[in-house]
Amino acid sequence: TESGDEFGAALCFGRFDNTNKGTFVVGAPGEDSDAGMVHVIAPWRQVYGLSGAQSIVYDCENNLVFSAKPFDQVWIASITKTMTCLIAAERSQLPSNDPRYLDLDAEIIIPEWVADEIPGSQVPLSEGERINLRDLMYTCMMLSGNDAANAIAYFIYGGAPEICVTAFVTEMNQRAAQLGMNDTHFHNPAGLDNEPVGLELGEHYSTPDDMAKL
Repeated sequence: TESGDEFGAALCFGRFDNTNKGTFVVGAPGEDSDAGMVHVIAPWRQVYGLSGAQSIVYDCENNLVFSAKPFDQVWIASITKTMTCLIAAERSQLPSNDPRYLDLDAEIIIPEWVADEIPGSQVPLSEGERINLRDLMYTCMMLSGNDAANAIAYFIYGGAPEICVTAFVTEMNQRAAQLGMNDTHFHNPAGLDNEPVGLELGEHYSTPDDMAKL
């Protein structure tokens, strides 16, 4: 844009300064030969050249401010761990006499399958190691520990992976339904594209819109 440009009533997204970032604006027309005004209505300033093909952004009042193909069903990888830790966190906030309550300081002993059979990013956890739920949640999120995510499922349900992972994935999908995540399905606690312990629990996908709800 140049000084003196006359705008009609229009929406525009473009570069308006030398920051190499984009701004969403509304051109308000002037009267007669007046150039009118340009109102910047998205001051968060979106960068150009997003590497992500799908995205969505809400502000803190839940107003949609940006989206790109927000309803595409895609693999969601480690964003899955948000649901895994949400379930653990919500259970830790229940009354202590609730049968679903989890004590953040309670410990488990890491079984062999968690330590040795879960691929991808690791804490890593060792077979026989003692760790509490709080630290499992920290390492699940901050280190993106696939082993920690599965250990949370084991912490809650216990037993072999076909028992605890199956039960935990069922709870993940139930919680997703409660949140209105209608285009989401989980099949493991860590977000791996394929079930690492050989279970047949359906597909693993979500959408940017659903993940924003989460």
